[in-house]
Amino acid sequence: MKSRNLNAGRQKLLLTRSQQMQAQRLLASPESVWALVAAKRWDELYPVAVLVAQDAPSALAQTDPALYRRLRHLVTEARLAGIGRIKPEVVAQLKKAEKPRPKTKKLVSSSYGKRK
Repeated sequence: MKSRNLNAGRQKLLLTRSQQMQAQRLLASPESVWALVAAKRWDELYPVAVLVAQDAPSALAQTDPALYRRLRHLVTEARLAGIGRIKPEVVAQLKKAEKPRPKTKKLVSSSYGKRK
């Protein structure tokens, strides 16, 4: 019997360490993920979508079992909350299609606190 690779043809998406940490923090409270969707903050949502789509790396089970259990728990909870339906490819397309946001105005002028 031939074994099939279910992930054949699927490219592994890489995240930086800061993106991984941000995604873990956001997955800890699914409400914050849905707030990002509502605010259309695709650049912050992308690492979350990648982490949920790729699941916890199985190599972590040997090297860092506690982190592996935490990631598995976060990903499972996210999938139960419906976050698994957010696909990284779709978020990347939305991120590219979105117009750049205008820079926000400074609340404090540069002359604040200077003597005249």
